[in-house]
Amino acid sequence: MKNNFYIFVYLILTSCVSSPEFTNTVVPSKEAVDSSSAEIQLYKAAELALPGKPDLALSKLNGIALKPSYSKTYFEAMILMGRILEQQNRPDEALKAYDRVVSSNYNHPKRVFAFYRLSVIFKNKGNTDRAIFYSKSGLNQPTISNQDKLIFYQFSYPLLINNDEHIEALTAMDFIFKNTNDKKIKSEVRDISRNLIQIRLNRQQLQTVINNADLIEYHGDAYAKLGEVLFYSGNTDEATVQFNNALNLLPSGQLRLRIAELNKYSSVYKNVDTNSIGVIVPLTGDKKSIGENVLRGLKIGMESDGGNYKLIIKDSQGLPEVAAKAANELIRENGVFGIIGGVTTTTADAIVGVASRFGVPTIVLSPKPGIVENFDFTFQNALTLKYAALKTAEAVLKNPKILKIAVLKPDDNFGNAYADTFIKAITSSGREITTVASYTFTEKSSLNAAIKSIVKLDANGDRKQEYNQKLREWKKNNKNTRQLNLPGVEDLLKPIIDFDALFIADSAKPASLVAASLPVFDIDNIPLIGTHLWNSDELIKRAPEQVEGAIFIDSIPPAGQWPNTNCTRAIAKSLGGKEPNLFSVLGYDSAKMLKAALNTSPSNRVSLKEKLENLGKVNGCLGDLTLDQSRIVGLTIFNLIVKDKKIVLREETY
Repeated sequence: MKNNFYIFVYLILTSCVSSPEFTNTVVPSKEAVDSSSAEIQLYKAAELALPGKPDLALSKLNGIALKPSYSKTYFEAMILMGRILEQQNRPDEALKAYDRVVSSNYNHPKRVFAFYRLSVIFKNKGNTDRAIFYSKSGLNQPTISNQDKLIFYQFSYPLLINNDEHIEALTAMDFIFKNTNDKKIKSEVRDISRNLIQIRLNRQQLQTVINNADLIEYHGDAYAKLGEVLFYSGNTDEATVQFNNALNLLPSGQLRLRIAELNKYSSVYKNVDTNSIGVIVPLTGDKKSIGENVLRGLKIGMESDGGNYKLIIKDSQGLPEVAAKAANELIRENGVFGIIGGVTTTTADAIVGVASRFGVPTIVLSPKPGIVENFDFTFQNALTLKYAALKTAEAVLKNPKILKIAVLKPDDNFGNAYADTFIKAITSSGREITTVASYTFTEKSSLNAAIKSIVKLDANGDRKQEYNQKLREWKKNNKNTRQLNLPGVEDLLKPIIDFDALFIADSAKPASLVAASLPVFDIDNIPLIGTHLWNSDELIKRAPEQVEGAIFIDSIPPAGQWPNTNCTRAIAKSLGGKEPNLFSVLGYDSAKMLKAALNTSPSNRVSLKEKLENLGKVNGCLGDLTLDQSRIVGLTIFNLIVKDKKIVLREETY
């Protein structure tokens, strides 16, 4: 009867955790004293009250808690009290109940369960250290069963990973893999373990795994990663030894193929030239001028601040297959220490796909999202969409008069991504987005519908009832008028301008045409907010009056307003007196960052990567650049505004 009751209690109180009841039923190593008659009576009263009156049950259990004893009933009462308190969302009180069980010397059959509940509560409170402490304490109990260990390890391994206790996490996942019957869980922990070895373990930890006979399932993965670390560090002889160890243990798959390829080309890495830098840019084809401008800035940057470095230049022709071949040649034949290039999305992908595989630090000049996250050893010197959107929001948030913002966005990848990042930044700072409307620019009806939406002129929107009422009045007053063409919502209702500014997440040309349509709907005295692509004469040409006062940002100043620096003077001179441009600046800044790292004398490519990750601030062409472990350059940003039909600098840069 009592066992059935505990099953019932567990079933109704398990909302705090999905794991099953602990199974430990070992006879206590130290018997408790006999329970007093009063204690037993109180506990039975709690049992009777619990199903319908948990508060009354707690009252009875509290009567036991007020007179601590060293009896089995007392510890049963504390465990039951803790579970009820958890169900009532009273974790601090539950902690005290469980603590009475674990702090005693009595090895109650459910003492392990109390340790587990303490771990869960501390995890839910955000105290990872205490959660791990109680988890490890529970696992160290001498009478713990394998089933109980499985529950503990399933709970604790994510905490151990987040706490950088990687070897303990691997041990936990290995136990889960060997003891669970759930095939899905087996697959998940094995995948996580292998990713952990490949991404998070350092050289010393990899050796620890290799030396641990209990982790033999992961020896192949650890040998493979250790070989890669040695390979990228230039120690190819020792890398070959570890690669061969890995190939003797690894099953067929992508990892084995990669290790076999690295092993095949390990001889290439004996001839790395620490003074040679590869450059891959388009020097023929329709992107020729871009490549030439990158080279101008790059050469000027490499010539500054001393150092004897050699540039080996390859023409990508703007073609990804040519760019990939160039990267292979630079690495295998020339032994370059690093690479700069990839001004288009496709060529950037092709270059880093090769360079990252062979551990060659590469600075790409394409703003493609995700390229840094997807390719190790890759750095990005470009104004990315996410960074630009965040800086646009930052500029807007500095204006205390802009509290409510409406958003118009093209229904494409750029518009959706830019707007989503902007909106998140604005709303998280307490400002309001009143309406978000999408349009297809090539469809006039789509654009008109989007603009109507932001000024509440949608016949099927919130003002539907008001529109229908106005329409009935119109019909009543126009009985003699043919009603083949009923008036639209914009004919009967006035626009509602309930926002302080309008953000248009588009490039300059379409944005100016959108702006030209706004006065039709009484949006003619509202500040416009734009993307970094608005820094173009195209913005002014088509709707100069409508874009007057528009604010936006960019990583370069407007035409005719470049600062007078050594860099800009040198680039202008190389251009025959013409003003610098974006790509010449990107080339110059890439050279400055790479040289700053090279001048610290890195001994191998891994060291060069680490030096780049920890550069801090670098003096770029237009201001300080920041480059850290995110591996995306934090560019100088200029605040811009349309004033007197010209794009000019607004306030200070930041």
